[in-house]
Amino acid sequence: MYGEGEQVIGRTTEASGVREKLRFATKVWTRGRSEGQRQIRQSLELMRTDYVALFQIHNLLDWRTHLDTLEELKGQDHIGAIGITHNIANAYPEMMQIMKTG
Repeated sequence: MYGEGEQVIGRTTEASGVREKLRFATKVWTRGRSEGQRQIRQSLELMRTDYVALFQIHNLLDWRTHLDTLEELKGQDHIGAIGITHNIANAYPEMMQIMKTG
């Protein structure tokens, strides 16, 4: 969706030596467990890191499926926080319920 953004982040922050001063954030935006796991691994590889401060489930797409994977990675200290996103107001009640229940 955002072209080569993660790859550019990985390449430029590794080469510039500023990586330790930054906090990375990205998202998973696909359906299915295996495709989500692939996308998450690819994000880490492209950004050339094993830690992302904030990993979001974009537009709540298949959020129940991705939550298990992200929680596992958080438990392994590869993710600092898990987030959710959406840009349509009628999704906000579901987002509120997710935040209230964890």
